[in-house]
Amino acid sequence: MDRASWTDQAEALTGSDRFGLAIDPDDDRPTAIREAVAQLRTTVGVDHVVLVGASIGGEAAVVAAAEAGDDVDGLVAISPGGGTDRGSEIRARSLFVVAENDDERFVETTRRLHENAPDPSRLEVLSGDEHGQRLFETARGDDLEGWIDDVIETACREA
Repeated sequence: MDRASWTDQAEALTGSDRFGLAIDPDDDRPTAIREAVAQLRTTVGVDHVVLVGASIGGEAAVVAAAEAGDDVDGLVAISPGGGTDRGSEIRARSLFVVAENDDERFVETTRRLHENAPDPSRLEVLSGDEHGQRLFETARGDDLEGWIDDVIETACREA
């Protein structure tokens, strides 16, 4: 999937007081994300940042959040493919989401990230076998958008 695949979610989660940026990095995804965060803070003047990623983008968001420290206020990782070794370094409010019958690698990674991430951290395991962004297309898609909205609102209010 690419940044255009996030259009529906971006429209649902942004508004007059929120700015969304979808990126398609080529190689070093965490570095590209951290650079985008820095640009948003310095050039655009964004006060709060919440990273949202799915699958390989979820892993990149996890690593970027761990490396960014206090520069990231919230993290949503949907079916992340890795990053478990960085989970304890996350300082942001976190939401981890996976389908219970997704490939075992993604289920285990998501559970381990939740276990290793400091509080506040939340785990949502949905029924089904959908992966990554496909979870938005399930019967729980509206719930998922609501959980992300809650992370954004809470992380930005607390920061």
